[in-house]
Amino acid sequence: ASSDVQVILLAESGCPYCQAAITGSIDEMVSACKSIISLDERPFGNNYYSTLTCGGGPYNSTTRHCWAGLCTGSDGPQADDCFKGELVPQHGDVEIQVNRIEACAKHIAANWSTYWEFLVCMETAYPTNGFNATAGCAAAASLDADAIFHCYNTSDGDVAQANEAAATFDHDGVPWLLVDGEVVEDTD
Repeated sequence: ASSDVQVILLAESGCPYCQAAITGSIDEMVSACKSIISLDERPFGNNYYSTLTCGGGPYNSTTRHCWAGLCTGSDGPQADDCFKGELVPQHGDVEIQVNRIEACAKHIAANWSTYWEFLVCMETAYPTNGFNATAGCAAAASLDADAIFHCYNTSDGDVAQANEAAATFDHDGVPWLLVDGEVVEDTD
């Protein structure tokens, strides 16, 4: 509902601080406040796409800030290659895979709370199972694993990931939490 407290979380798989926040303090907040919040977790975090203007990998926070300034925000993308170049992760290839599968699950989930259940499962399993946790986490969250994998393996996954990237405004680091537009400095 529009009267809900709006919560935005910028996070990425592979980030131990994001995993701790998602599976700990933020999940506790979700459990306690589920009926009065609307949560939008954006599984793109500190990733960025290579562009001619800003450059590419290996990961560099200055390049990420350049990309965010060029490609996200209220003015929309300022370059044609904002969401077409190589994806540059902060934590390696498994992060790219899991961020994409999470973007697909979010795209498929009927609501934020169903997606949240999937996300918590994936982030709990990330250190030992990474991408391989997908089917089990989909089942635990009552999501259609086949639909998630279809999205992941097709251009639907490109679209889901680009949508999350476009919604991930410039930020200092992750996890980045906003509650009704106000930054929460400490996610513990």
